[in-house]
Amino acid sequence: MAFNLEALTDISTSSRGGINALPLEEEKSSRWLMPAIVAALVLASWAGVYFFAHRGAVGNPTFHEITFRNGTIWDARFAPDGQSIIYGATWEGAPQELFSTRFDSTDSRPVGLPSAQILAISSKGEMAVSLHPAVYSAFTQAGTMARVALAGGAPREVLEQVMWADWSADGQSLAVIRPGGANGDRLEYPIGTVIYAPAAWVSHVRFSPNGEFLAIADHIQSGDDGRIVIIDQHGNRKASSSFYSSVQGLAWRPDGKEVWFSAVPNGAARSLYALDFSGKERLIYRAPGGVTIHDISRTGEVLLTADKTRLSLFALAPGETRERSLSWFDWSLLNDLSADGKTVIFSESGEAVGNNDGVFLRHTDGSPAVRLSDGDFGRLSPDGKWALVENGKPPHLMLVPTGVGEPREIGDKTPHYFAEWVPDGKSVIFTAADPGHERRAYVQDTDPAGSAARAITPEGTYGGLVSPDGKWLLATDAHHQRWLYPIAGGEPQKLNFDIPPAETITSFFDNGKSLLLRTRALPLKITRVDLATGKRELFKEIVPADPAGAQSIPFIRFSADGKSYAYSVGRWLSDLYVVDGLK
Repeated sequence: MAFNLEALTDISTSSRGGINALPLEEEKSSRWLMPAIVAALVLASWAGVYFFAHRGAVGNPTFHEITFRNGTIWDARFAPDGQSIIYGATWEGAPQELFSTRFDSTDSRPVGLPSAQILAISSKGEMAVSLHPAVYSAFTQAGTMARVALAGGAPREVLEQVMWADWSADGQSLAVIRPGGANGDRLEYPIGTVIYAPAAWVSHVRFSPNGEFLAIADHIQSGDDGRIVIIDQHGNRKASSSFYSSVQGLAWRPDGKEVWFSAVPNGAARSLYALDFSGKERLIYRAPGGVTIHDISRTGEVLLTADKTRLSLFALAPGETRERSLSWFDWSLLNDLSADGKTVIFSESGEAVGNNDGVFLRHTDGSPAVRLSDGDFGRLSPDGKWALVENGKPPHLMLVPTGVGEPREIGDKTPHYFAEWVPDGKSVIFTAADPGHERRAYVQDTDPAGSAARAITPEGTYGGLVSPDGKWLLATDAHHQRWLYPIAGGEPQKLNFDIPPAETITSFFDNGKSLLLRTRALPLKITRVDLATGKRELFKEIVPADPAGAQSIPFIRFSADGKSYAYSVGRWLSDLYVVDGLK
């Protein structure tokens, strides 16, 4: 506006007198015309300022920080009034607990349900919570689902082993996601009726506002890679998103026309996206470090966390008394430890490598890491000369030299879910599923001239540990029973003792005479169990030096003598926000 006024002044000054002077009547008219032009320019400028200011308010959301402590927020929900918020958190390494706060407050108070996690809040103000949730896998918790009034009271237990749940639109019934063992997780609605059972695992079920549809995150077998799927109440697919390297968190827009979700195409720093029923996707918001959406109020405020996630690698090397950090980038996942405890194999799949996941070798003395290959989940050969790597999409097996040599593929390109060396170093065992069949274990020669893969377990088995003598594979059948399957062929032997749901098998020990079991939750307790008698004794307890945000130890390996070990610990730090202005 200032520029225009200056220009008008120059024109009017130069136009008076001289050879271009106006006649008297025209000069009188120009005296009225000039103020009109200036007024029009002022009004236009004011309109432009208002327009751009208004447009900027829409494009720049406002963040209201709700929490300020150091720890992890697992999930959060708006109450029906849109002002109260319930969230589950683990602060400074303390046990997980439910807290309540308000949109206009920074104070939080315990709800009175220790060791609980919020699953959903109904339109009638009833909560579905998970009592005593425990780590089930790297990205999931499972607990006993209970119903409790938002105003307080004793919870009423409903169902065991529930990972996610949501209320129907009328607040009368619940959809739940439960573990499914070898056949992946299962989505039930109503409870007891399976409407969606993928090959791997699903999470974050949410009903649409009108109750006609459900949205879920559908993941691959190992990792939180996956996509968003919209289904009807019978499990029929209506729309699905692209594939992302990380998908965590979703919520419906209040009008029910879009699902908003947090994901990232490559790396781990999630952004906020939207998916509609036509399959169209759009980016809503991107922030450094990543965000996770938890809920959207009826008036459009978004409840999300700003997250910082890391997977760190630690090891106790032979002859040492203190653990050493062996992390290389931001997502150092331990894959294997040599029998002498001097070498680790780990994979990187975070922000540092983007879509170029890699397998690395590093010595536990702290010397620099060496990138061996693209891919994931390497296993070191008994002689240390090769790494067995899963590479490609779908993943297939490759042998990669740890020193001089050329990599080579083994077997076919059937998708593999698990792979391990046989101790003689001449063959490997992997789990795969042929088209139209369930998963089972196979043995495969590593020599290119060797025999073809041979099935050694029935369909429906998963996981597996090879005994130190190379004669047995310990795996779990479709009924969650653990068996020792003879690799050379013959009748399997059932494990003669039960393993509690809170524990999982880590490895054989004592030259195959015992097993090491571990707890899923932290602190990590390692128990040695005699295979012949079932006698148990505490072997070791591991607690991360810094407990804040430490959620799980997804993988741990011990040396042959049990004196050295290596593990990865997942750390997740969160800050909760209510956000206005996201469109």
